[in-house]
Amino acid sequence: AQPAILGIPNTFTPNGDGKNDTWIIDYLEDHPINMVEVFNRWGQLVFSQKDYTNTNPWDGGDLPEEVYYYIISVGDNDQNPHRGYITIKK
Repeated sequence: AQPAILGIPNTFTPNGDGKNDTWIIDYLEDHPINMVEVFNRWGQLVFSQKDYTNTNPWDGGDLPEEVYYYIISVGDNDQNPHRGYITIKK
């Protein structure tokens, strides 16, 4: 099965300027059952959110500027999750 169509930005800038401060994933709200996981370059899980929503999006926490790897699964048994890279720039 094809993965659900999502609008996944590849960067965000959590620097407090009010622009692009959080990771907004377009159309993920169409899939209320989902899991978002983000890993650092060593494969350590640095963020995980079940049923991620854009009303409470990830702000990068205290993570440094870096490229991170994400896996976004939709539905109960997603056999083909979205995978890619997200860059945090401050």
